[in-house]
Amino acid sequence: MLKVVHEGPKSNAHALAGVDASVLDAIVRDGARAMLTAALQAEVAAYIDAHAGVGFADVGAQPVSAFEVADYAIAAELIRHRLATTILPVSVADRFPDLRKIDLDPRLVWTMFIASAGPQFTNRAIDALTDTITRHVDQ
Repeated sequence: MLKVVHEGPKSNAHALAGVDASVLDAIVRDGARAMLTAALQAEVAAYIDAHAGVGFADVGAQPVSAFEVADYAIAAELIRHRLATTILPVSVADRFPDLRKIDLDPRLVWTMFIASAGPQFTNRAIDALTDTITRHVDQ
């Protein structure tokens, strides 16, 4: 049975153990909050899995959740846990030998532009970026 205890003086049991009752209450409260959050997230996910596909199927589409991550290591972790797939440059994909790489045929072609403040504005940073991209475009 769960009992809610309001903050007050230490009980003898906690005092004997040398633990403040408010610390234990906080730990229990945080644990209960985490359990409720996990249960609600699981319930929402189950509901979505059970019902969301119907609307997509009616129009012949597959559901896709697109989002951005801060770096490639995070993307790799999501892939390892079967939570994502992604498109990576070869140079990046080679950093993660444990992940399966699938060649795309035909290869993807990316058109890139460099933005600057105006047609006459150029500086060493733009030149260095252009040189770097040009050197790595065939890799």
